[in-house]
Amino acid sequence: MNKAALVEEVQKLLSHGASKAAAERATEAVLAAVKRGLRRDKEVALVGFGTFAMAVRPVRNGFNPHTKRPMKIRAIKTIRFRPGAELRGLAGVEQIGTLDEVERAVEESRSILKLGSDWDGAGSSGYAESTWNRARTSLS
Repeated sequence: MNKAALVEEVQKLLSHGASKAAAERATEAVLAAVKRGLRRDKEVALVGFGTFAMAVRPVRNGFNPHTKRPMKIRAIKTIRFRPGAELRGLAGVEQIGTLDEVERAVEESRSILKLGSDWDGAGSSGYAESTWNRARTSLS
């Protein structure tokens, strides 16, 4: 959805008599309020929708793709968005587990890998494999 389509949706949701210009002003007002909130408070939380927050990406090592030489990539300010529970539910995003569950699954996976390539999964609960697959899918 682009901005024009968003304005049309806002027009439909306002009322039957709302003009496109009024919908555009309402959309612009919301976007301006989010921008102002980010500048002033560094975070805008919209319950059920999500949270926009200012963040800093630290300096990191990289390489020049043309010369293949190592280089430092400077720190930059960016805006991050964390979707709220309602929005995650709409998108079908699920939590992969607590940190303890993921760590336990990683340890189980490591012990499985030490058994060699002839391991057929017999006797395993499948917990590690399913958790690992969910984690890998959500990170890609």
